[in-house]
Amino acid sequence: GIPVRIISRVKAPYSIWSKMKGEHKTFDQLMDVYGFRLVTDTVAHCYQALGSAHSLFKPVEGRFKDFIAIPKANGYQSLHTVLFGPFAAPIEIQIRTEEMDTVAERGVAAHWSYKQEGISSNSAQSRARAWVAGLADSQAATPSSLEFIENVKVDLFPDEVYLFTPAGDIQSLPKNATALDLAFAVHTDVGMHAVAARIDGKLASLRAQPVSGQTVEVITAPSAAPNPSWLDFAVTGKARAAIRQYLKHLQHEDAIDFGHRMLEGALDAGGSSLDAIPPEALDRFLADNNLRRLEDLLSDIALGNRMPDQVAANLIALGGSVIGVTQHRPEKIRISGAERGILSFGQCCHPVPGDDIVGYLSPGKGIVVHRVECPNVAELAKQPERRVQIGWDNEVQGDYRAELRVEVVNRPGVLATVSAAIADANSNIDDVKYIERGIQAATLIFAIEVKHRKHLADVMRRIRNTKVVNGVYRYPL
Repeated sequence: GIPVRIISRVKAPYSIWSKMKGEHKTFDQLMDVYGFRLVTDTVAHCYQALGSAHSLFKPVEGRFKDFIAIPKANGYQSLHTVLFGPFAAPIEIQIRTEEMDTVAERGVAAHWSYKQEGISSNSAQSRARAWVAGLADSQAATPSSLEFIENVKVDLFPDEVYLFTPAGDIQSLPKNATALDLAFAVHTDVGMHAVAARIDGKLASLRAQPVSGQTVEVITAPSAAPNPSWLDFAVTGKARAAIRQYLKHLQHEDAIDFGHRMLEGALDAGGSSLDAIPPEALDRFLADNNLRRLEDLLSDIALGNRMPDQVAANLIALGGSVIGVTQHRPEKIRISGAERGILSFGQCCHPVPGDDIVGYLSPGKGIVVHRVECPNVAELAKQPERRVQIGWDNEVQGDYRAELRVEVVNRPGVLATVSAAIADANSNIDDVKYIERGIQAATLIFAIEVKHRKHLADVMRRIRNTKVVNGVYRYPL
């Protein structure tokens, strides 16, 4: 016989009502009104008990889950099944060992009590310890306590997806997890250098969402690194925390470099330089402003928390020697688009490389880039101390958002015609919407991605050549 301890329960009326309301189910759709837990001594007896239960009553199709073979991320293990009981009433059955029951009732800390009693750790215990260690790392890398709680909830209450690695290992991930989440689940270093994936041998992007049972191979490259767009589709707390931590580090590095250029430009305009500021004067300024290091000052400048002209004036007043004969206008700071986290582009005018641009410091956000002809520049000019002279570098990286107002003849197929012209110009469409629509004509707004002003001009020219367009203009200008 199989040594077993049986615990039964009937779901409380309030619990039944809550589940019916929360999951929008009828009473007949509930599968766990009646429940039994079978606690035995070994894993082998768990599976034997499952076979006995299935021989007595017919199991409900699709309701069996094996959390012993594939434990949850937090170490939970059990066999779950639902049977058609007497009078066709569904009965939920959970089967587990005494150790598994203790962990389920007392939490992951119970793993250590078993380990201390000399029982060797199984894969679920090792996984639970790794999960707890990962929580500590995630908490350290997540500045917001609410975000940390959300990350933990994803791991505690997931609708699991079970994926295989090429080595045959099983990874349990939450619902809607992507290939990128799997990469970070395998190892943080794999995630940090991921570039693509193969799902069942077919090439796929990192944002692809595999389904249970598929084999996912992560393709990496030594030069690859996370980018902010990954946060748009990463699901697991581990992946999101690692990406945020990396981007925060990059932002700090870029802020120091950009802040250095801004301060040097302001000092140069005043006839001095950072090297000309005596160390004791610099130390005094840092101490007076509660700054520990020069890097903190430079980062503050780049993020718009301090005005470079004011800092330069204070440093010169504290002892910076004037090395220039006369003051002169500072040179423009060149941007390449690779400045992560300290540059943003105005949604009011959507500047692209090749446009004449100007920057304005926004506290906490860094520099917001506008086109010179942007209507908001006149209002921003009322705060000249926030103005930053910037220009495009000779080598600019990335794609830039631009919006077009397209006036078309209102007839079937016109949207497809214009979209095809945009695609032929090697531009992606982010969004499209109608803002006016009449019997004879319509006006559409296309949000597209371009590399520079010439690329944008090519897109506009191809749209005009479609013969269904009355006019193409940059929007909102």
